[in-house]
Amino acid sequence: MIKLNETYPNIQFLVCTVPLTGVKKGPEAILKDILGRARVDALENVKRLKFNRYFKRDFDDIIPIFDLASLESTLPDGTIETFRYKGEKYPCLSKAYRSDYGHLNDFGAKTVSYNLLAFLAEEVYMDEISN
Repeated sequence: MIKLNETYPNIQFLVCTVPLTGVKKGPEAILKDILGRARVDALENVKRLKFNRYFKRDFDDIIPIFDLASLESTLPDGTIETFRYKGEKYPCLSKAYRSDYGHLNDFGAKTVSYNLLAFLAEEVYMDEISN
């Protein structure tokens, strides 16, 4: 993306973080943690979050980033839905936004859509005033 950005300076490139997934909670998740059994759903989210951290660090101030992952875990009141994995807290796809563990429901889709449109409008506006 950085190479494309440098090669085509007249094109405004935008990037997006990797989406999160829902994570199972409750007795089954707690028992798996106690027994040291793999929680594939949690591990998948941890990998996505680590990738997103590197992604944001590497592209920050170079290419505008739509932070889908952060949006998916943050409710309108600012509360962040989290899960515990190996003693650490991590954000995950909020139950309010999902129809299952990997897909947005209508409310989630509308929330993401509105925020994406606002992000795009702001980037176009910022690009216009900087030129």
